[in-house]
Parts: sequence; C-alpha cells; structure tokens
Amino acid sequence: MSIIEDHVAEIWQQLVNEYHWQYTPQASAIIEQMRIWCMTETIDDPKIIRRRLIAHYNEMLYSGLQQQAEDAAYDLQRACIQAGRRSKYSADELEDFAADAVMIVIRKLGEIQPQHLLAYAFACMRNAPKALAKEPKSVSLNDDYDRSNVATDQSIQNVERALTEAALQHVLNASLTNPLEFEIIYRSYFSDETPRVIAAELAMKPEQVRLIKSRALKKLREHPSVTQMLEQVLVES
Repeated sequence: MSIIEDHVAEIWQQLVNEYHWQYTPQASAIIEQMRIWCMTETIDDPKIIRRRLIAHYNEMLYSGLQQQAEDAAYDLQRACIQAGRRSKYSADELEDFAADAVMIVIRKLGEIQPQHLLAYAFACMRNAPKALAKEPKSVSLNDDYDRSNVATDQSIQNVERALTEAALQHVLNASLTNPLEFEIIYRSYFSDETPRVIAAELAMKPEQVRLIKSRALKKLREHPSVTQMLEQVLVES
C-alpha cells in the first residue's frame, strides 16, 4: 500500500469512527478512487481529502436509500444523531428528531441530489416541528460535520438556499481545478474568513492569499453562471 493510499485509508477510518458510519459497502472503491485522485492532483491536504470522502459517503448513502437498504436508513439516522451531539436535547429527543428527518429525506429523495443528502437531512432535523416547539432550545449540530455538508441554515424554509450553496460549491469545484484556489474562495465567501485568517490556517502570507483569490475570481468571471449564483448566495446571506 502506498503512502498516499495509506493516508486516505487512515482518514476514512477516522471518519468512520468519528461519525459511527456502518453502511459502507463501497468503502474499498471509494478509498481507491480517492487514492488515484490524490496522486493525479498531487493532493495530500487532510482537510480536502476529508471533505471529499464525506461527499463520497453522501453519494454511497444516497444509493443505499435508493435501493431501500434498511442499513442505509439507519446510518443516515445515526449521522443525524451524531451531528446533533452538541445540542442540549436528550438522546431520546435527538433520536426522535433524526427519525423524522430520515422520513422526510426518503419522501423527498427524488428531489435531492446525492451530494446534498446530509445537508438536507441536517437542515430537516435542525428544524423538526418537535424541536421548534421546544424553543428556546435548538438542535446545535456538530460544527465540523455540519460545515462539511453546507447545512448552515436556521430554518427549514431555507433548505433550498442550502442546496443552492451546495450546488455552487460543486460548480466552483469544477471551475477551479486548483484545490488551493477553491479552498480560498470557499473560505472567503462561505465561511466569511479574512485573508489573514485564511493565511494562518493554510500557513501562507495574507498577500499570497489575496493574490490567489484575485486569480481565482478572474477565472470565475469567465463563467457568468457561476458569478450569478455566487452573487445570489451573497445577497440572500
């Protein structure tokens, strides 16, 4: 096993342990696919690998739900419960909210894109009627897992906006083939981080971040549809 493949497998196992994934029938294929991608793109950043592995897990779980695999539904429920582990709700309440979210996802499955599965489920869980009825408490999702799935909205009415952001993230990924450019644009617009903060996180100088951001924006201006989507998200946020 190569160093990169070992690295990908290790990160995958960390995610499995951290989020208690159990429905992983395509794990070997996903690790191999990621290994090839990392070698082709010369990527070894754990954060980028982690985010892409979670995206692959979304797709795998979606496929399982399409096939009506009971284990896939249970895993989605576990993921929702795990994401809400920082909330003030009891384990029984979280399980109840998560079960409701899974039922909504299953009913709406045909309208949800695979990479949006967890984002949609988390938004539904956060705003379950039973949860809203218990205000002022709220379902406070695990920040890292939540951020990885672009589920940052506070009301179920904004789920479509979350999906728009996820779709934009997908388009940005396709338009910005340089992972560093994507990382900086994403952090700038979705996490609202300054060049100084981004530079500190990426072990770079703020001037370098500004230069790369400017270069990336120049590329994005060549795609009017991307620019329009980005402006829409910024206006609505």
